[in-house]
Amino acid sequence: MSIHKMTTPDGSVRWQVRWRTADNTQRKRSFKTKRDAAQHEASVTTALNRGEYVDTAASRGVTVDQLQERWHAQISGHLKATTLVSREWTYQTHIQPKWGGVPINRVQPSDLKAWIAALRKDGVGPATLAKVVLVLRQVLEVAVEDKQLASNPAAGLKAPTPDHVDKGYLTHQQLDRLAIEVGERHTTLVLFLGYCGLRWGEAAALRLSDFDALRARVNVSRSVAEVKGKQVFSTPKTGERRSVPVPRFLVERMARECEGKTRDQLIFGGGEVPVRISTWRPRVFNKAVARCRMADPEFPARLTPHSLRHTAASLAVQAGASVLVVSRLLGHSRPSVTLDVYAGLWDDDLQAVAGALDAERSRALAAP
Repeated sequence: MSIHKMTTPDGSVRWQVRWRTADNTQRKRSFKTKRDAAQHEASVTTALNRGEYVDTAASRGVTVDQLQERWHAQISGHLKATTLVSREWTYQTHIQPKWGGVPINRVQPSDLKAWIAALRKDGVGPATLAKVVLVLRQVLEVAVEDKQLASNPAAGLKAPTPDHVDKGYLTHQQLDRLAIEVGERHTTLVLFLGYCGLRWGEAAALRLSDFDALRARVNVSRSVAEVKGKQVFSTPKTGERRSVPVPRFLVERMARECEGKTRDQLIFGGGEVPVRISTWRPRVFNKAVARCRMADPEFPARLTPHSLRHTAASLAVQAGASVLVVSRLLGHSRPSVTLDVYAGLWDDDLQAVAGALDAERSRALAAP
């Protein structure tokens, strides 16, 4: 680190500070006064000694696309294939067209906020925007970690609050009607999804060895998803195994699904190849929902296979299940996640508390 006096071609005096970064790259900067040069020298020295020095010169010309390549190399080794494809799609579809060629030192928080607002105005949904914010924040964080940016311009970026969406809770009668309408071949699958609450990929990946008829349980240890046209097996969403109870009326049906198959074969479908939701939904499920709607105008209109998971949560709560039990049933990482998604299901419990407090107060004040 040094300060040198220099004279410019026009005769003015400048004070130049020279230093080397942690990777031994030489940097320099000139100032009008020696005092300003000394202050800069002191701040750079302190930052280098503390390991907090940010080489802003190294970020000049580095684009968001170039940063994304480094980010992709970091995450590709430990993310599930489905998650990796989802984040790649999010970047290529929403982020790259706007920010791909922009130097990272020109990405400003105010510009990002205006861009998110514009996407929302153009009809991009809150759930998609949440993924956009997550991916962009992670990409730019690489520059912070590599000391190319002092702070992440997307650190304070927030996605809009998701709109309330009707989860399509089915009653016992409506679920039974749907199970009939999909046809005998798929009845057990629909009932299983509606009462056990597994994610589609978890149910499609179940093997006979995962089903314990005596204990009326299924062990969830893996999942299957379509990735670029191929079905890929991996761990469940939270990465943890769980044991899920099967209602007794379903056990016999599940046993029939297992007839003629080996322990390593799949319970649902032909046994070898998982049922594809991309074909099952339009060919079987959607048509069954349409028939249910024709017979019952109160039948939820916006119903998806994932809605059966919501139905399982609703029916469990009606049966008296606590937040913790529902969380374990659905395989949520924390009970707080269950509350975030299904808080409204416990409204009756809140009303019951109010009624109990009222009754207790009356008894307490009436006591001699």
